[in-house]
Amino acid sequence: MRNANFKPSASTRGVKRPEDVFRQEAPISEEWVNTSVRLRVNTRNRVKLYAAGHGLKIQDVIETALLEHLERIGG
Repeated sequence: MRNANFKPSASTRGVKRPEDVFRQEAPISEEWVNTSVRLRVNTRNRVKLYAAGHGLKIQDVIETALLEHLERIGG
């Protein structure tokens, strides 16, 4: 059963700076964390085929792509 009283803090406070999203007590590290994203089936299949063909994990392909994109856009 869902808790009808639960409201994510971002929906009530707004996000104006990184501190509004990330917990301050959590140190920045290189350990993996779980997250959830939705991909189109075709995109997921292309990533999966590329990863398998190059002996990589899907997470490694996605992370590399995201890091390269962020570097390119200055993020």
